[in-house]
Amino acid sequence: MVAEPANDNRVMRSHRDPALAGRTSGWAIAAILCSLAVFCPPLTILSPLLATRALFHIKASPGRKGKGLAILALVLGGVITLGWGWGAWWWNGNIRQPMIRGPVEALRAGFSGDLAGFKSGYFGDGAISSDEEAGRFLSELDSRYGRLLSMSQRKLQDANQLGYQMRGYRITYLMEFETGPINAEGSFVITSADHPGFIGRFAWLAVFDDEQGDLVYPASAAEEALREKPPD
Repeated sequence: MVAEPANDNRVMRSHRDPALAGRTSGWAIAAILCSLAVFCPPLTILSPLLATRALFHIKASPGRKGKGLAILALVLGGVITLGWGWGAWWWNGNIRQPMIRGPVEALRAGFSGDLAGFKSGYFGDGAISSDEEAGRFLSELDSRYGRLLSMSQRKLQDANQLGYQMRGYRITYLMEFETGPINAEGSFVITSADHPGFIGRFAWLAVFDDEQGDLVYPASAAEEALREKPPD
């Protein structure tokens, strides 16, 4: 006697159980809730996955509701996830990497004779200083330490230390020259009260040298830059 395929029948009956008809898929509910967690990227990333699982669940369970919710969660979660991805890419390229590298590209432009390129890496007085001042700063660096090899971030200070007028970070760097390493600090400006929109440039750069004297560009920022020299 051949046994009846009871398991398959039970599965089919459970899919058509009248007690389940009209209920909204729990997967769809979870997906839409996750998609609404706009400020929590892990949940918005999870939303499209839950929505896809919900659609398969609803298709396999006739009478189950929630298809519209699942589709909405799929769209919302996908769009928000893409938005977070774009935001992370923009933040890395315009804020994180410039803060890590420091104004090294501006310095290299200046050392090659491009004073306009050097000043373009700065905001405020550093951007509008005279070619004479910019050239004097670069010439002093070159005569003291030789060619700039690299520049790397040492420590990120607290946000908003630039005060109310400018919002950003004071960052300490290690500048590697041909003659050896030199400590420096830069002020990276993100926003300013008197300048609409994003800035993403340096207000000043200070090079600390107890033997030959500190250097600050632009000179107008010397008081602020040297007020709290970082420890060696």
